[in-house]
Amino acid sequence: MNKNLFKKASKISRSQVKKTAKSLQKADNECILADNVNMRDNMNKLIIAVDFDGVMCDVKFPNIGKPIDGAFEYVRKLHELGHDLILWTCRNNESLENAVIWLFRNDCLIFDAINKNTKTWLTRFPNFARDEVSAKVFADVYIDDKQIGGFTGWENAYNYITKLAKGD
Repeated sequence: MNKNLFKKASKISRSQVKKTAKSLQKADNECILADNVNMRDNMNKLIIAVDFDGVMCDVKFPNIGKPIDGAFEYVRKLHELGHDLILWTCRNNESLENAVIWLFRNDCLIFDAINKNTKTWLTRFPNFARDEVSAKVFADVYIDDKQIGGFTGWENAYNYITKLAKGD
């Protein structure tokens, strides 16, 4: 995680930004060695890649639209259930920085990774060296507005994911 990602967060307290950046940096560093991972019980836990534009907020790229109904609520619920969440977006540089700040300000910066694989993935596939990994993140579920049929809303996504996690 690039520490400069939070440099424009001047309206957020500096200590909050530093704490969050430090936490994300620590999580990123922990991904290097899967052997040292103290992962959650992931027997029924999924890795979920969540797109930003069109899923977390209305598409107004490069600006940020209004929050999608239920986005914050259901992302928090999925996090509370112990699923690994990846913010999976085409945004980069300043537009990614703005998305991260927006999530932080809305108390929803609870993703385990941003455009990277999670510790759980490294545990599932320990033979992959970090530099051999594909540019596409691995997930059990991809929530994206560009999927066939489009994004049908957070309630539908949540219900699908909870059934999948139960093995239904």
